[in-house]
Amino acid sequence: MLVHSDWLLTPERVAVHVPTATAVAADLHLGYDQARQRRGEAVPLAGLDDLLHALAVLVPRHGLRRLVIAGDLVEDAAGWALVHDLLRWLGEHDLELAGIVPGNHDRGFARAGLSLPLCPDGVRLGEWLVIHGDGTLPPGRLILGHFHPCLRWSSRVKAPCYLIGDERIVLPAFSPDAAGVNVLAGRRWRGYRCAAVAGDRVLDFGEVSRLAALPFGSRRA
Repeated sequence: MLVHSDWLLTPERVAVHVPTATAVAADLHLGYDQARQRRGEAVPLAGLDDLLHALAVLVPRHGLRRLVIAGDLVEDAAGWALVHDLLRWLGEHDLELAGIVPGNHDRGFARAGLSLPLCPDGVRLGEWLVIHGDGTLPPGRLILGHFHPCLRWSSRVKAPCYLIGDERIVLPAFSPDAAGVNVLAGRRWRGYRCAAVAGDRVLDFGEVSRLAALPFGSRRA
């Protein structure tokens, strides 16, 4: 894992705010496989326990007490049914759902009859504000999702990654099925450091601008 300020950036694609023993995960996209099946794609249905196994590992390791979701809890309305299973899973692991920052996929929770700690203005953890990131970003220290960053060099390397700026941390998608956006493909992330998930480690590759200048083949999105 990588340490940055008050945060542990783990290979499980979850950031841990150490002072509050809070895990922050973004872009779970529950129901993503069902949505793909409805589009006619031949994909297997993944169990919720399989998705949450990475989080289960972190709970005893870091003494986690709370979970904050930085947006896109579900893929679409089909994911609502899985939220009940998520709440049950959290109770079994003594993990409080401290807040959900609604993302651009999280529509219609009120119609689904779910009682959830929705925090449309973000969740404050110390000096940091957890948001989703799909709108105008407020000033100050932010930790956000939405962009699904990954490091991709041609067909040889593809790894989810964290992006670390002076006052921002962009999380990789927690869902392993969420397509990653190549951080080398545009100029937006050039001032950030790239910390890529490699097996059971998080490797700091340095500034994106330096990586983009290396002759490692295609950097297409």
